[in-house]
Amino acid sequence: QQQQQQQQEEGKQLEEEDTTRQLYQSYPIDIKNGNTSKFIIPNDKWLNWNPKNTKGRFKWGMPEAFYLRSKEEWNTPPKKECASSLEVLAWLMDKINSQKETLMLFYGELIHILREKEFVDSDGRYLDDDFDAWVTASTYQLIVDELEPMLWERLGWSLRVFYSYNKSAVPFGQILPHCGHNYFPMADKAMQKFPAIELYVTQAIEGRRARTIVRDNWMGISFFQNWIFPTQIVSFTSLGFNGTLNLQIPAEPDKVLTCLYGNWTQKSRGHAYPGKSCVRERKTKVKR
Repeated sequence: QQQQQQQQEEGKQLEEEDTTRQLYQSYPIDIKNGNTSKFIIPNDKWLNWNPKNTKGRFKWGMPEAFYLRSKEEWNTPPKKECASSLEVLAWLMDKINSQKETLMLFYGELIHILREKEFVDSDGRYLDDDFDAWVTASTYQLIVDELEPMLWERLGWSLRVFYSYNKSAVPFGQILPHCGHNYFPMADKAMQKFPAIELYVTQAIEGRRARTIVRDNWMGISFFQNWIFPTQIVSFTSLGFNGTLNLQIPAEPDKVLTCLYGNWTQKSRGHAYPGKSCVRERKTKVKR
């Protein structure tokens, strides 16, 4: 009887492992250079997470975060000082732009680019506690496969990823510094020495009237594709960085921000709320 119980537990564990692995095997439609195409994340690319740990994943209503580096690596003191957020952003943008991939500044950071024209205040303190960016699935995979090892070795940064509540995709990630960050495998704000770079993974959806819609899979916010693509590359300077940042922003930033925040040119406490739709077409009244 004890042997039978052990076999049942082993079978259940294997079933749980298989279910967890499937989270990373499929992915929604990718958008690259304004075109839609199917994109699949290979299962074997996701390392340093434990598929056996399937219980309690939603403690306090939050899913677990998976680090691409082990807990031991994170708990080992850094060998050298980590690069700043703007140094990492500049390096990352040059790599992504050179491969014609997509990482565009969005939400609060897009406002700072257009309104404040700055990321730091006069004392050099960051205006935000993170950098919001939209990425396509292929860009996300590029960061995981090719850029993360260089981020870790050269700049002292790495990545942790979140999966969606319906366990169907990986919609969000945080690029964060080794310095000042305590290993915390829960999907929440990252606390560390420098602001994290947050990656909102997007997908394409076929809308009515043959119009393609682009959706942020973490926030559930959607726009017409021609508001977002093709992205613009803007040369940007900041008091917090000695050089030029070659940043990507949406094709129609004013439309994006007006839909999200209303009069975004004036400072307010307004936020981009989850589930916001910017693709609802107004009905025109017919005069009688």
